[in-house]
Amino acid sequence: MDDVDALVRALDALAAGSTRTRPVSVSLPGPLIDALHTLVEKGTVSSTSAATTEALTQWVHNRLLRLTLDEIYADQPDLRPSPADVETMARRVGVVLPTAGNAVA
Repeated sequence: MDDVDALVRALDALAAGSTRTRPVSVSLPGPLIDALHTLVEKGTVSSTSAATTEALTQWVHNRLLRLTLDEIYADQPDLRPSPADVETMARRVGVVLPTAGNAVA
C-alpha cells in the first residue's frame, strides 16, 4: 500500500495546486514534440510543459487505478473480470482495447 499512498499524496498535491517544479531531462519522439509545438501555437495548450504535465498526471492516475485493482484482485481473485467481461464493458463505453496489432509499448 506504500506505493499507492505515495501516488495518492502526489496527485493530491497536484490537485491542491502545488507549483513546486524540478527540472528533468527527457527525450521525446520528434513527431510528438512537433505535435505539441503545433498545439501551443494554436493556443490549445499553454506550453509543452503544461501538456506533458497533464499527460503524466493522467498516466499516474491510470497506474494508481491499476495498482489498486491489483491489490484488490490479489486479496479477492474471484472479483477479477474475465477478458470477455472486459471486452463487453469496453464496447459499452466505446473504448478500443489494445491488441497485438495496435498495442502501445
